Amino acid sequence: MKLWVASQNYNKIDEIGQILGSNVKVFSLLDLPNFEQAEETAETFQENARLKARALWENLREPV
Repeated sequence: MKLWVASQNYNKIDEIGQILGSNVKVFSLLDLPNFEQAEETAETFQENARLKARALWENLREPV
């Protein structure tokens, strides 16, 4: 399985990969150097994460 993570934080990406195990290949914004990220304009961490994930999904149409 392939999963995209809307983050550029290498440690966070690595931790997610470890939690999900070897059956899931984790990709991130580090794999898309020219991707223009969504601005974090929301009031909470959760809402900003949702904005970033939706922007990535709308661009790739793959699991985020």
